[in-house]
Amino acid sequence: MRLCLTIVTFFISLIITNAQKKVVIDSSFTINEMNNGQWEIFEEKEDSKQIMEIKNVTHWQSIEHFPITFPPSTKSVWLRTSFYNPSTKLLAIRIFTKGIDSLNVYWSDSVGESKEYITGKNIPLSERFIASPFLVAPVELPAKSFTQVFVRIYNQSYHLSLPYLNVANPRNTNQFIKLGELGYNVYLGGLLLMISFSIILFSFFQERLYLFYLFCLIGSFIMVAIYNDYHYLLIDKIPTFIKNKNAFAILTTLLNILYLLFAEQYLKVDTRKNLMVIKFSRVIMGILLILLVGLILAEKELFHFRLYFYPLFGTNTLIMYYHLLKSIQKKYSPSWYFLVATTPIAIVSILEVTSDFNGVPVQTIHDIYYAGTFIEMFFLTIGIVYRFRLERTNLQILQQELFVAEIKAQDRERERIAKDLHDNIGASIVGIQLRLNAFSEKYFGNKEIPDDFKKTIEYLEQTSSDIRGLSHELTPQILTNLGLVEQIKEKYGFISKPTFKLTMPSESIILDPFVELTLYKIINEAVQNTLKHAKATEVGIELSQDAKNLKLRVEDNGIGFDLGQRKGNGIGLENIKFRVENQLNGILTIESSPGNGTIILVKINRKAIPKKS
Repeated sequence: MRLCLTIVTFFISLIITNAQKKVVIDSSFTINEMNNGQWEIFEEKEDSKQIMEIKNVTHWQSIEHFPITFPPSTKSVWLRTSFYNPSTKLLAIRIFTKGIDSLNVYWSDSVGESKEYITGKNIPLSERFIASPFLVAPVELPAKSFTQVFVRIYNQSYHLSLPYLNVANPRNTNQFIKLGELGYNVYLGGLLLMISFSIILFSFFQERLYLFYLFCLIGSFIMVAIYNDYHYLLIDKIPTFIKNKNAFAILTTLLNILYLLFAEQYLKVDTRKNLMVIKFSRVIMGILLILLVGLILAEKELFHFRLYFYPLFGTNTLIMYYHLLKSIQKKYSPSWYFLVATTPIAIVSILEVTSDFNGVPVQTIHDIYYAGTFIEMFFLTIGIVYRFRLERTNLQILQQELFVAEIKAQDRERERIAKDLHDNIGASIVGIQLRLNAFSEKYFGNKEIPDDFKKTIEYLEQTSSDIRGLSHELTPQILTNLGLVEQIKEKYGFISKPTFKLTMPSESIILDPFVELTLYKIINEAVQNTLKHAKATEVGIELSQDAKNLKLRVEDNGIGFDLGQRKGNGIGLENIKFRVENQLNGILTIESSPGNGTIILVKINRKAIPKKS
């Protein structure tokens, strides 16, 4: 009797499986993507059906290929296939997919065994066959038998879609899952690095740009973590707002608002010139938040009201691109990074809005979103770094321009003071001298001039000489007549304390008057620094030239200083640096250490010296 029952069951299963394309599974089996009609499908139109009812269904349709996407009204579908194990031992296979709320697998073999396995996104990771965002159902195929498999897939809120439903042996299943998880982990790890970077930036600079960027990164991270079921690492029971997909709607709304606020800061939108656009965007943001909060308080599933949100999202996006266009027109270079960054997300947004019609599975849209957000955040990070460097460069340029203006103002003031000293005070003293000389001839004649009167005349002569020297010090017009080399010799060649050692070229150096004057000021600044700070007994000034370069070396045997610990360079060294690098396009090198004196080296390419403006 038992033998007859077995034979009848075998023939019944043979009849059933012959109506389908059979998938042969043997020891060489690795992975099968189950296309070309190997799966058949039945869509539940009304109430959910039980497995016994499904087995009696006759109107199945063949699936030629994946992915497949169903109309928005579809909640669940059934798929079936048949496996044949020709080997003499039991074989284990795995059926796996991703992104389905509920995956129920039922199978029965020709010897009368029936089993089921239930998994899905609402099942904690610890209770799944493999603790992974990928959904895996184990199936065992008895030796020399047919096994019929039924799969029910179900989604809440989002479109029901199936990017693939693969069948593989355990080893290849694990490899597939590990490779897929590696991609997600790299993505999340990259986001964590960017989050850390933005935290550091905001901690240092306390600017809204970095705060909005940080919020955008955190929102993207949370969204991807929830979609990949990483919340189960913290909790076992899925919260309602995640189960009904409200979490995605909330995050999407907040990211849409935050991203526009970030764009305004990144693109340096002028709020005064764009006041009406800014006000309009704030109204849209307010409507979005009111709509979001209202639906949540009414305990609605936000996905079903997405058509109310999409126009508002689109309006904010258009405002963002308006700001971007204005920024590009202003030739603000970081805006190009922003354009490259936002393009992938714009594509994802279009796919999401048109998901009722385009046939792209939700899981595929999410995968594109991962890639798009990673590209977006990567280029935005580069853009922020570039923008930061640009801001600092512009600040340095501004500081340099202010310094240039200050130096020029100092030079003009020196020239004015020198002119006043020479023309006014110097002329007045000479006038006093002449009057005293006339007074002496008139009242003393051939008589001996009193000592006090003589000393007064001597003081006036010394004062006149000092004023003339100071006048030349402030604006050395004598360079025009003597030249740089002779002026250096004239000024420092006869000073005994400290001792000056001058090394000048034997042949005269013919330079542009502007270059000579600038070099003279550099030497003066260097010497004044030495006299004020170095406590030197010897100072060396060496000037040399070759076919291309003009070289200056100012060296002392003073106390020196630690270049690494010195805070700033001081006004004197800053003046020297400015004159060398900005006025003469030269290279300045400073060598010094405590107790070993200081060496100032200047190297100037004569052809690179800019024309005086």
